[in-house]
Amino acid sequence: MRFKKKQRDPWHGSRTQFQGRQCRVGAEILLVVDGSCINNGRHADKTRVPSAGCAFVFNTRDLDTGDTPHSFFFDDAAEPGVVAFPLEKRGPSGDLLEHTSNRAKLRAVIAALQFRPWAGEGWKRVVILTDLKYVVLGATQWLPRWVKRRWRKPYRKGQRPPRDRCYVNRDLWEELQYTIEQLRGQGCEVSFWLDPRGRAVEHDCTGEAGGGKGSEGNVWR
Repeated sequence: MRFKKKQRDPWHGSRTQFQGRQCRVGAEILLVVDGSCINNGRHADKTRVPSAGCAFVFNTRDLDTGDTPHSFFFDDAAEPGVVAFPLEKRGPSGDLLEHTSNRAKLRAVIAALQFRPWAGEGWKRVVILTDLKYVVLGATQWLPRWVKRRWRKPYRKGQRPPRDRCYVNRDLWEELQYTIEQLRGQGCEVSFWLDPRGRAVEHDCTGEAGGGKGSEGNVWR
């Protein structure tokens, strides 16, 4: 893990949930991310293993995609400007983890931010558009608190500690934190834009990515 106990808050100055803004202003680029999971939480079938996919969309006019360094498996058959891939069965730490829709969307954010050397290409801000509050509030409000508490859930004095005191998807949140810090250190801020009705997030990521089928989705890339 690349988590550091004492470090500068990478979300300072990047907490705005954009509303009524144009998709691209000056040196800003908008990335639309999404993810979905078949049998999420095993609600439909307790015996069926959940299968998730991730995707993000960008404006092809903003980028020259001829030499894009893809660092993860993606679907070559996807539409131009769409990168889709199955959620890996193993997280960045190498642990086997069950697929969920939250993990799929969080993984899509990380993939979008790692897709290109945004700062090196002159972008001063990357705006992530998603319809999931878990991602937006987690990145802009909750994550700094989790880090400050050393990833332990709080409980009142006199109460019994919760059975599971660790936060879910910690591995992905730490990977996202590391990625945001890297970009900020290079002069590129990361902001999050919540689309609560999902009007702009139209791609069915599970369909695009094949729902995690195939051996390519086993290992974190």
